Amino acid sequence: MKPQTKKPYEPPEAPQPLPIKAPWALLGGISPKRFMKEYWQKKPLLVRGAIPAFALSGQTLASPLS
Repeated sequence: MKPQTKKPYEPPEAPQPLPIKAPWALLGGISPKRFMKEYWQKKPLLVRGAIPAFALSGQTLASPLS
């Protein structure tokens, strides 16, 4: 077996900043800036189907307490 040479640690690159002024599907097509101004801790925002992978069937969820 060949001995492994250790490479110096290289930190990962920082992620790109998120577009705060652009609309986001997760927020129902409004921008995070508008969401914070109009909705955050003021009124609820229901966005149906915002996360398609988590679709609900409409059936009651099982509870460990029942």
